Amino acid sequence: MTVAAVNITLEELTQELDRRERRDPLAEVYTPTARQLEIHRSRASVTIAQGANRAGKSTCLVAEALLYCLHRPAYAELPEAPVTVWYVMPSLGMFVRVIYPILTKLLPWGVVQSFPTKPSPIITFTNGSQLHFLSADMRQRRLQGASVHLVIMDETPDEVSFNELQARTMDTRGRVLLGFLPDQSSGWVDSRLVIPFQTGDRKDVFYTEMPIADELTGEPLVPWFTKEDIEAFKRKWPDPAIQAARIYGRRVRQAGLIFRSHEAGVHHVPEFQIPENWNRWLVCDPQYYRFGVLWFNADEHSNYFVSDELFSQESTLRDRVTRMQAITEAHGHVDPGNPLPVYVDSANQQDIAELNWHFNELDVPLAALTLPFKKVVDTKHEDSMILRVYSLLEPDDERVYPERTHDFDYDIYGAPRLFFFDSLCSTWMLDGAVQYGSRLFWELEKYSWGKNGKPEKKTADGADLCDALMYGCNIMARAEPEHRPDPRLKKLSPQDRLLWTKILRHDARSTLARR
Repeated sequence: MTVAAVNITLEELTQELDRRERRDPLAEVYTPTARQLEIHRSRASVTIAQGANRAGKSTCLVAEALLYCLHRPAYAELPEAPVTVWYVMPSLGMFVRVIYPILTKLLPWGVVQSFPTKPSPIITFTNGSQLHFLSADMRQRRLQGASVHLVIMDETPDEVSFNELQARTMDTRGRVLLGFLPDQSSGWVDSRLVIPFQTGDRKDVFYTEMPIADELTGEPLVPWFTKEDIEAFKRKWPDPAIQAARIYGRRVRQAGLIFRSHEAGVHHVPEFQIPENWNRWLVCDPQYYRFGVLWFNADEHSNYFVSDELFSQESTLRDRVTRMQAITEAHGHVDPGNPLPVYVDSANQQDIAELNWHFNELDVPLAALTLPFKKVVDTKHEDSMILRVYSLLEPDDERVYPERTHDFDYDIYGAPRLFFFDSLCSTWMLDGAVQYGSRLFWELEKYSWGKNGKPEKKTADGADLCDALMYGCNIMARAEPEHRPDPRLKKLSPQDRLLWTKILRHDARSTLARR
C-alpha cells in the first residue's frame, strides 16, 4: 500500500500536537499508571484506592469524574449523560489548593457551560452533566432528595459520610470511589470493606494499593519520581511504618497481628463432601451473647479442615442446636450410634449438661464433652497452643495439596496442614451495623498481641472463634478405617455411646486424650 507524503514541517507538527494537547488534555495528555488504570476499569459498587503520597490518587479521581460527566468510556462502560457526580473532600479549601489545578490540566475545551463559584461550587457541562464539589462536614439535610451516579470521597474515610453518600447512589445503581492515605484509614474501612474483599466475602468491593516505589528494589513506579527522590523520601521518613504508608502505599495493620500467616490464597479451599471415615469433631464456646462453634475434620494425612462455622448472638440454645444439627448433617451422614464429639470451652458443667439435654431432646447426633486436655490459663500454655496453629498454617514446599482441594490434574506443592472452606459464613452485629461474611476470617485479620505480651481479645471482639480454632487444632486426630458400631451401644444415651466407643477403640483414638 502506498502512503502519500504529507508536506508538513517539524515546527508545524509540533504546533499541531500542542494544539491537540491543549484542546483535549484528558485524551491526549492523561496517561494512567497501572494502578490508576485498575481504578478506571473497576465497576465495583465500592472502589477503594489507598495510595502513598503523590501516587496520583487525586489526579485519577478527578479524571474518573470527568470521564463520567463527559461520557467517555475509554476504560470501562459508563452511564449515559447527563449524570450527577459528587466530589467530596475534607474542606472546600482543598478544591483551590489541589483539585482546581488538576481540573485546569485535564478539562477539555468547549465542554463546560458554567464554572464553579464560591456560593455554588458546581461545574455544569454542555451535555447536562453536573460535577458538585462538597466538603466532608455535610449533614443529612444537605443530602435529602439527591440522586447521584458517582460519589468520590477524596481523603475523607468517614463512616457516617460514607453511609449517607452511598444511599444517594442506590436508585441510580451508582458507585462510591474512596481515595486516601494508608494512615488515614480507620477501623470501619478494614472491617466492613477491605478484609471482606480480601477474604472473598464482598464481591461488590474492589481494593487496590498505590505505591510510588517498589518495596524490594526501590525503583519508582510513577514517572514523576526518580530513584533519588525515593531515597530522599526514605531519609525524610526513617520510621518503617511511615515508609510503608507514605512510600509503598501499604495498609498499616495493627501491630503484632497474631495469625499473620493466614492467607486466603494458601489456606482457603472449595467445599466438598466430607468422607465418612474422616475424624470429625466440633469445638464450642457456649457464651450467651457470643455463641461460637467450629467444625473440624482430619484426613488420613493429619490435614485439618475447618468446614463450617456458627456465630450466634442472643439466640436461644434450642435454635443454636437446631442450626448445629443442620450444618453437621449437610457435610455427611453421622451414625447415631457414634455421635460426633462437641468439645466445650467452658469450666461450667451446666453448659455441657444443657447442650446434651437439647441434643437428646432433638435427636441430634452430637455429644458435648469437656476439652480432652487440661485447660490451663497462663501465658506459656496459651503460647504453646498458638504455636500449634502456627505449625499447621505454615506452608511446606514439599507437601502436596490434597486432591480434593483443587481441580488440576497435577500435584501442587507448598501446602499447609490447616485448611478452611471458602464457604464459611456468619451474620453478626458490630457497633450497630450488620456484618456478613466469615466471622473466623474476620477475627483472624484482627486478633493481635497486647502490650503485656498476651493475646488481646478485645482487638477481635472477644476472639471466640479464634479460641475455638486453637482448641480444635490442639486435638490430635486423623482419619480412621471405616468400622461397624457395636449394636449393644444403641441402647445407651449419645454421650455414653461416645464414651464406650472411645474405650472399645482405645488404641486408635487414645491420642484424643493428649495434646
